[in-house]
Formats: sequence, C-alpha cells, structure tokens
Amino acid sequence: MGSFARALEDFFTLHHLALPTDQAERLAAGRRQRRIEAVPEPLRQAVVAFNASRMRAQDRARRAGTRPRSNHTLETALATLRDLAVFLVVGVQVNVRHLVRRNVLRFRGGGGWGP
Repeated sequence: MGSFARALEDFFTLHHLALPTDQAERLAAGRRQRRIEAVPEPLRQAVVAFNASRMRAQDRARRAGTRPRSNHTLETALATLRDLAVFLVVGVQVNVRHLVRRNVLRFRGGGGWGP
C-alpha cells in the first residue's frame, strides 16, 4: 500500500466513512511466517509454539485494553530465536563432524555414538 493510499485510508477512517484495512497485520503475519520457516526443522515446532503464545498474549492485551506488544517486538523476538536455533543446530553439526574427523567420536553401529 502506497503513501497516498495510507493517507486516504487514514482520512476515511478518521471521519468514519470506511473501516480500516488489515494491511499492516497481513504484512506482519507474512514476516513472522518467513522467520518461522527459516528456523531449522528440529527446533521449528518450539518456535511455532512460542509464536502462538505471543500472539495469544497480544490478542489478550488488546481485549483487556492494555498496550499489546507491537508487531516489531514480536518479529524481533522471532528473529532472535531463529538466529539462536540456526547457531545451535549448525554448531552442533559442525562439532560432531569435527569430532568424527579427529576420531574422537565414532558411530558404533546400532549402539549409537560414543568414544
């Protein structure tokens, strides 16, 4: 939505001639979804649950008339979790590969990993 369209929307909603659009909410939902999809698979369900919890809290705050967390705050938290998840998953994979290469850690058939 361009600046002229936003100005028209503000004018019409201010004078009760139109209902506000949910453009900002749709864009924020898309950004949150992209951040969740960037989380590595082993930790994605935890991040999805975290996002659902934060969205319920935002909705609850709106209904209670208190100040809900902004979309930017929610997106920043998801970006931080995404970065942490990538660091943990990639870091663990790199460390295991490093240990296997140095013969510190070996796969023991059906017994799993061990020294």
